[in-house]
Amino acid sequence: MEEMRLKLRHNLPFEPVSIKFPDVKIFRWCNSYTDYLEIHGEHLDETQWKDNIYSFAEGLGSKVMSLLWGHNYVTVMLSCKCSLKNSTIRMAESVGCMIRPPVIYENAYELLDVVCMDSEKANQIFNIFSRVAEIEVMSKKTVLENDLRSLWNVQMSEIFSNLTEKQLRYFSDALSSGYFDIPKRVKIEQLAKLNEITTATMQEHLSKAESKILNSLDVYLKFFHRYVLTNDKNKSEK
Repeated sequence: MEEMRLKLRHNLPFEPVSIKFPDVKIFRWCNSYTDYLEIHGEHLDETQWKDNIYSFAEGLGSKVMSLLWGHNYVTVMLSCKCSLKNSTIRMAESVGCMIRPPVIYENAYELLDVVCMDSEKANQIFNIFSRVAEIEVMSKKTVLENDLRSLWNVQMSEIFSNLTEKQLRYFSDALSSGYFDIPKRVKIEQLAKLNEITTATMQEHLSKAESKILNSLDVYLKFFHRYVLTNDKNKSEK
Protein backbone atom coordinates (compact mmCIF):
# COMPACT_ATOMS: atom_id res chain seq x y z
CA MET A 1 0.00 0.00 0.00
CA GLU A 2 1.03 3.59 -0.57
CA GLU A 3 0.26 6.79 1.32
CA MET A 4 0.58 10.14 -0.42
CA ARG A 5 0.30 13.61 1.05
CA LEU A 6 -1.09 15.84 -1.69
CA LYS A 7 -1.33 19.61 -1.93
CA LEU A 8 -4.20 20.67 -4.20
CA ARG A 9 -5.36 23.96 -5.66
CA HIS A 10 -8.89 23.91 -7.09
CA ASN A 11 -12.32 25.56 -7.02
CA LEU A 12 -14.26 22.82 -5.23
CA PRO A 13 -16.25 23.61 -2.05
CA PHE A 14 -14.22 24.68 1.02
CA GLU A 15 -11.29 25.83 -1.14
CA PRO A 16 -12.89 29.23 -1.90
CA VAL A 17 -13.25 29.79 1.85
CA SER A 18 -9.52 29.20 2.26
CA ILE A 19 -8.80 31.54 -0.65
CA LYS A 20 -10.96 34.26 0.89
CA PHE A 21 -9.39 33.79 4.34
CA PRO A 22 -5.79 32.59 3.70
CA ASP A 23 -4.69 33.26 7.28
CA VAL A 24 -7.00 30.68 8.84
CA LYS A 25 -6.51 26.92 9.05
CA ILE A 26 -9.54 24.70 8.45
CA PHE A 27 -9.64 21.06 9.58
CA ARG A 28 -12.38 18.90 8.04
CA TRP A 29 -13.83 15.51 8.93
CA CYS A 30 -16.58 14.00 6.75
CA ASN A 31 -18.60 10.78 7.12
CA SER A 32 -20.89 11.25 4.07
CA TYR A 33 -23.67 12.51 6.37
CA THR A 34 -22.01 15.32 8.31
CA ASP A 35 -19.11 17.69 7.65
CA TYR A 36 -17.37 18.70 10.88
CA LEU A 37 -15.09 21.72 10.58
CA GLU A 38 -12.65 23.32 12.99
CA ILE A 39 -11.58 26.79 11.87
CA HIS A 40 -8.56 28.30 13.63
CA GLY A 41 -7.20 31.83 13.32
CA GLU A 42 -5.76 34.56 15.49
CA HIS A 43 -8.41 37.20 14.84
CA LEU A 44 -11.65 35.56 13.79
CA ASP A 45 -14.46 38.08 13.43
CA GLU A 46 -17.54 36.29 14.76
CA THR A 47 -20.09 38.32 12.81
CA GLN A 48 -18.14 38.10 9.56
CA TRP A 49 -17.56 34.36 9.86
CA LYS A 50 -21.11 33.62 10.91
CA ASP A 51 -22.44 35.36 7.79
CA ASN A 52 -19.92 33.58 5.57
CA ILE A 53 -20.61 30.14 7.05
CA TYR A 54 -24.38 30.43 6.57
CA SER A 55 -23.88 31.82 3.06
CA PHE A 56 -21.46 29.01 2.22
CA ALA A 57 -23.87 26.35 3.51
CA GLU A 58 -26.75 27.87 1.54
CA GLY A 59 -24.63 27.81 -1.62
CA LEU A 60 -23.98 24.10 -1.13
CA GLY A 61 -27.64 23.35 -0.50
CA SER A 62 -26.55 22.34 2.99
CA LYS A 63 -27.57 23.58 6.42
CA VAL A 64 -25.68 24.54 9.56
CA MET A 65 -26.36 21.93 12.25
CA SER A 66 -24.09 23.41 14.91
CA LEU A 67 -21.93 26.51 15.32
CA LEU A 68 -19.80 26.97 18.44
CA TRP A 69 -17.27 29.71 19.15
CA GLY A 70 -14.09 29.46 21.19
CA HIS A 71 -11.05 31.66 21.65
CA ASN A 72 -9.46 32.02 18.17
CA TYR A 73 -11.48 29.16 16.71
CA VAL A 74 -14.96 28.08 15.66
CA THR A 75 -16.42 24.59 15.18
CA VAL A 76 -19.10 23.97 12.57
CA MET A 77 -21.26 20.97 11.69
CA LEU A 78 -22.88 20.98 8.24
CA SER A 79 -25.13 18.46 6.57
CA CYS A 80 -22.89 16.78 3.99
CA LYS A 81 -23.51 17.50 0.30
CA CYS A 82 -20.43 15.70 -1.03
CA SER A 83 -20.54 14.09 -4.46
CA LEU A 84 -18.13 12.76 -7.05
CA LYS A 85 -18.25 16.15 -8.73
CA ASN A 86 -17.42 18.36 -5.76
CA SER A 87 -15.46 16.30 -3.22
CA THR A 88 -11.91 14.95 -3.34
CA ILE A 89 -12.89 12.58 -0.52
CA ARG A 90 -15.65 10.97 -2.60
CA MET A 91 -13.37 10.88 -5.66
CA ALA A 92 -10.75 8.94 -3.71
CA GLU A 93 -13.31 6.54 -2.25
CA SER A 94 -14.79 5.88 -5.70
CA VAL A 95 -11.61 4.08 -6.79
CA GLY A 96 -11.05 2.26 -3.50
CA CYS A 97 -8.62 4.71 -1.89
CA MET A 98 -8.96 6.02 1.66
CA ILE A 99 -8.53 9.53 3.03
CA ARG A 100 -6.83 9.84 6.40
CA PRO A 101 -8.63 12.64 8.21
CA PRO A 102 -8.59 15.47 8.79
CA VAL A 103 -8.39 17.17 5.42
CA ILE A 104 -6.71 20.57 5.88
CA TYR A 105 -7.36 23.83 4.05
CA GLU A 106 -4.72 26.54 4.48
CA ASN A 107 -3.28 29.38 2.40
CA ALA A 108 -5.72 28.62 -0.44
CA TYR A 109 -4.62 24.97 -0.69
CA GLU A 110 -6.14 21.64 0.31
CA LEU A 111 -3.85 19.15 2.03
CA LEU A 112 -4.93 15.55 2.24
CA ASP A 113 -3.40 12.14 2.96
CA VAL A 114 -4.52 9.43 0.55
CA VAL A 115 -3.94 5.71 1.24
CA CYS A 116 -4.01 3.50 -1.89
CA MET A 117 -3.92 -0.28 -2.09
CA ASP A 118 -1.24 -0.25 -4.79
CA SER A 119 0.62 2.00 -7.23
CA GLU A 120 -2.09 1.47 -9.87
CA LYS A 121 -4.72 2.96 -7.55
CA ALA A 122 -2.32 5.79 -6.67
CA ASN A 123 -1.87 6.64 -10.35
CA GLN A 124 -5.63 6.40 -10.88
CA ILE A 125 -6.52 8.87 -8.14
CA PHE A 126 -3.69 11.17 -9.20
CA ASN A 127 -5.18 11.30 -12.70
CA ILE A 128 -8.67 11.98 -11.32
CA PHE A 129 -7.44 14.82 -9.13
CA SER A 130 -5.42 16.31 -12.00
CA ARG A 131 -8.66 16.93 -13.92
CA VAL A 132 -9.93 19.33 -11.27
CA ALA A 133 -6.82 20.60 -9.49
CA GLU A 134 -3.20 21.60 -9.61
CA ILE A 135 -1.34 18.88 -7.66
CA GLU A 136 1.90 18.78 -5.72
CA VAL A 137 3.03 15.51 -4.13
CA MET A 138 4.38 16.54 -0.73
CA SER A 139 5.41 13.03 0.31
CA LYS A 140 4.95 9.41 -0.65
CA LYS A 141 5.65 6.29 1.39
CA THR A 142 4.90 2.59 1.69
CA VAL A 143 2.37 1.51 4.33
CA LEU A 144 2.57 -2.02 5.71
CA GLU A 145 -0.78 -3.80 5.98
CA ASN A 146 -0.38 -4.58 9.67
CA ASP A 147 0.32 -0.88 10.35
CA LEU A 148 -2.74 0.44 8.52
CA ARG A 149 -4.87 0.57 11.67
CA SER A 150 -2.35 2.87 13.34
CA LEU A 151 -3.06 5.61 10.79
CA TRP A 152 -6.54 6.10 12.31
CA ASN A 153 -5.95 4.84 15.82
CA VAL A 154 -4.61 7.86 17.74
CA GLN A 155 -7.32 8.91 20.16
CA MET A 156 -7.43 12.60 21.16
CA SER A 157 -8.73 11.67 24.60
CA GLU A 158 -5.59 9.62 25.24
CA ILE A 159 -3.39 12.64 24.52
CA PHE A 160 -5.31 15.54 26.03
CA SER A 161 -7.66 14.19 28.71
CA ASN A 162 -5.12 14.59 31.53
CA LEU A 163 -4.65 18.31 30.89
CA THR A 164 -6.51 20.77 33.08
CA GLU A 165 -8.88 23.24 31.43
CA LYS A 166 -6.37 26.07 31.91
CA GLN A 167 -3.44 24.03 30.61
CA LEU A 168 -5.41 23.09 27.52
CA ARG A 169 -6.61 26.65 26.89
CA TYR A 170 -3.24 28.33 27.47
CA PHE A 171 -1.35 25.72 25.44
CA SER A 172 -3.81 26.04 22.55
CA ASP A 173 -3.56 29.84 22.67
CA ALA A 174 0.23 29.70 22.73
CA LEU A 175 0.32 27.31 19.78
CA SER A 176 -2.09 29.32 17.61
CA SER A 177 -0.34 32.59 18.55
CA GLY A 178 3.03 31.31 17.34
CA TYR A 179 4.79 30.85 20.69
CA PHE A 180 6.19 27.49 19.58
CA ASP A 181 7.19 28.76 16.11
CA ILE A 182 10.86 29.24 15.21
CA PRO A 183 11.41 32.11 15.61
CA LYS A 184 8.65 32.79 18.13
CA ARG A 185 5.90 35.14 16.92
CA VAL A 186 4.84 36.03 20.44
CA LYS A 187 6.62 36.24 23.79
CA ILE A 188 5.45 34.47 26.92
CA GLU A 189 5.07 37.85 28.62
CA GLN A 190 2.51 38.83 25.98
CA LEU A 191 0.58 35.59 26.50
CA ALA A 192 0.56 36.13 30.25
CA LYS A 193 -0.66 39.73 29.89
CA LEU A 194 -3.38 38.67 27.45
CA ASN A 195 -4.67 36.11 29.97
CA GLU A 196 -4.17 38.40 32.98
CA ILE A 197 -1.78 36.06 34.82
CA THR A 198 1.88 36.31 35.77
CA THR A 199 4.64 35.20 33.42
CA ALA A 200 5.72 32.53 35.92
CA THR A 201 2.20 31.11 36.09
CA MET A 202 1.90 31.03 32.30
CA GLN A 203 5.28 29.29 32.02
CA GLU A 204 4.19 26.69 34.57
CA HIS A 205 0.95 25.94 32.72
CA LEU A 206 2.73 25.61 29.35
CA SER A 207 5.52 23.44 30.75
CA LYS A 208 3.09 21.06 32.44
CA ALA A 209 0.89 20.88 29.34
CA GLU A 210 3.88 20.21 27.09
CA SER A 211 5.18 17.50 29.42
CA LYS A 212 1.79 15.75 29.62
CA ILE A 213 1.27 15.83 25.85
CA LEU A 214 4.74 14.48 25.08
CA ASN A 215 4.39 11.70 27.66
CA SER A 216 1.01 10.76 26.17
CA LEU A 217 2.62 10.61 22.71
CA ASP A 218 5.45 8.37 23.91
CA VAL A 219 3.79 5.10 22.88
CA TYR A 220 2.93 6.48 19.43
CA LEU A 221 6.45 7.85 18.94
CA LYS A 222 7.94 4.47 19.77
CA PHE A 223 5.51 2.72 17.43
CA PHE A 224 6.19 5.15 14.59
CA HIS A 225 9.95 4.86 15.14
CA ARG A 226 9.65 1.10 14.78
CA TYR A 227 7.47 1.61 11.70
CA VAL A 228 10.13 3.86 10.08
CA LEU A 229 12.93 1.45 10.90
CA THR A 230 10.95 -1.45 9.41
CA ASN A 231 10.26 0.50 6.23
CA ASP A 232 13.91 1.51 5.90
CA LYS A 233 14.98 -2.10 6.37
CA ASN A 234 12.48 -3.32 3.75
CA LYS A 235 13.70 -0.71 1.26
CA SER A 236 17.35 -1.64 1.81
CA GLU A 237 16.57 -5.31 1.19
CA LYS A 238 14.89 -4.65 -2.17
